[in-house]
Amino acid sequence: MKHLLLAVAIILLAGLIANAQTTSNGSLAVTGEVDGSIALFFFSDPSGYTFSADGLANESISIGDLSAYGTPNVLLANNFTKGMDADGFHLSTPFRLQVMEANLASASYTLSAHLGDNDPTVWY
Repeated sequence: MKHLLLAVAIILLAGLIANAQTTSNGSLAVTGEVDGSIALFFFSDPSGYTFSADGLANESISIGDLSAYGTPNVLLANNFTKGMDADGFHLSTPFRLQVMEANLASASYTLSAHLGDNDPTVWY
């Protein structure tokens, strides 16, 4: 009988533990900083040089053979225009630029660009 009472007590105690629920409360605060960003996308213009459509970041451009004095200062077959400067010549072609901005603190911004290479010659 003693074993039976002990078994009943263990079963009742296990039932009470199984029905017990734990509750708690608290708060969580998260802070962060979102950086602003600008993305530039270059597209071909119908009246300019046709860029490839492969989506690669590095675009090689085929301009053909040119010379400062042997090539006329006109629109060339590849939709570049050649012009003369005091110290050389330049090539230009129209293109489209899409600017997408996100998370900027200002609703207006200025976009300026300077295209150059590693030598002192500046292309613009």
